[in-house]
Amino acid sequence: MYFHQIRLQASPAGDCSRSVSESTDGLLRAASGHFLNNEINILMGEERDEEYRILANLSRRVREEMQTLWSNYEILGELDFLYAISKLSIRLKSVRPQVNEDGEIDLREARHPLLIFQKGDQVVPVHLRLGNGIRTLIISGANAGGKTVSA
Repeated sequence: MYFHQIRLQASPAGDCSRSVSESTDGLLRAASGHFLNNEINILMGEERDEEYRILANLSRRVREEMQTLWSNYEILGELDFLYAISKLSIRLKSVRPQVNEDGEIDLREARHPLLIFQKGDQVVPVHLRLGNGIRTLIISGANAGGKTVSA
């Protein structure tokens, strides 16, 4: 295998001439990669500088909108909470309570939410009424008899 030394002339862009070797298979091989290596390093540095410039610009724009972004974050948190409550109430087949100022409590087909998740349709609903002269409630009974819901 033998090599010829040939010189490349400067390009119209002003690149320096490079020393190149030609092999017997007709391929050109760089005898010295210093020029290309320097060019790559310069381009990588310019790329890094551009990335920093873009990130600094984005950071500045985010800072300018910080109050709006924080407000939107809080609103989204509230919406997420309301959605979760709605989804849970549908799964538990919940109804909206009717609040009165007479001190009366009337629970119909009440079930404990955790028992619903554990036992499903096997949970026996409880009817509970307080008020209209009923001021005391004594809770007793066998296990799984509905005391958890009543308490």
